[in-house]
Amino acid sequence: MSSIEVPIALRRMLSTAIRYSVTVWAIMILVTLVYPGPGKMFSVFISLATVTIYFLGSLLLFRYSGKSAIVFLLLVQVTYFLKLSLVALALILVFRFFGESLDRFWFGISTILLSAAWLAGEIRGFLRIRYIIETEGR
Repeated sequence: MSSIEVPIALRRMLSTAIRYSVTVWAIMILVTLVYPGPGKMFSVFISLATVTIYFLGSLLLFRYSGKSAIVFLLLVQVTYFLKLSLVALALILVFRFFGESLDRFWFGISTILLSAAWLAGEIRGFLRIRYIIETEGR
C-alpha cells in the first residue's frame, strides 16, 4: 500500500482542477462584462453546474474509496462515465427549464471550456499522484 493517502490525493487533484476552472470561469465572466448580451451572464453562471457535478462526484469518490490512494485513483477512472452522464442529464434539464433565457452558443462555449479546464486539472493532479505512487513503489 502506498503511503500517500486519499485525503492528500484528493486535495492535490481537486486543488488543481478547481484552480483551473475558477480561472477559466473568471475569464468568461470578464468577457461577458466586456461584450454583454442577452442571456450571456446567466449562461456562464449556469455552466458552472457542470463543474459542480464534477466536484460533487469527486467528493463522493473520496467518501467511498477508503484510505488507499490506488483504490481512489481506480474509482476516479471508472466513474468518469457516470460524471459525464450526470452532466448530460443536467444539460437536458437546463434546456428544458431555462431554454429561452439562455444564450445557447455562449452556454455551450462556457460549458466546454469549464469542463476542459476541470479535466485538465484532474489529469494533471492524477499524473502527479501516480508519479508519487510509482516512485514510492520502487
